[in-house]
Amino acid sequence: MADVVGILVFQGGLDPEYVLDRMGMFELHVLVQNLYRAKQDDWEIARQSIFTSAKVMGGVKGSNPKKFMPLPWDNLEGSTGNKDPLPTKEEIERLKQKAKEYGTRFSNQHTA
Repeated sequence: MADVVGILVFQGGLDPEYVLDRMGMFELHVLVQNLYRAKQDDWEIARQSIFTSAKVMGGVKGSNPKKFMPLPWDNLEGSTGNKDPLPTKEEIERLKQKAKEYGTRFSNQHTA
């Protein structure tokens, strides 16, 4: 368990007090499963820099950095790296309508 705490604190950047005192065991699986997200931006920057350098030096003929240097989250669905697919236009419109309804309810509650 101490190894997992160390990983979550040092690699994941979580507050030690939260991990040791307040975090529930049900959160552990989700946090460890998504630990890669803490450094995902750094890896994406590195991939783009390496790809650009190799392209300038003539070592790469393609134009896709994901094929040049595949990373584990590339084959996950959706551009955000989530396993869930991106929302459809119909879902977005439905959620916008719900937000408008909630906004109207909220503003009507506070009128005098």
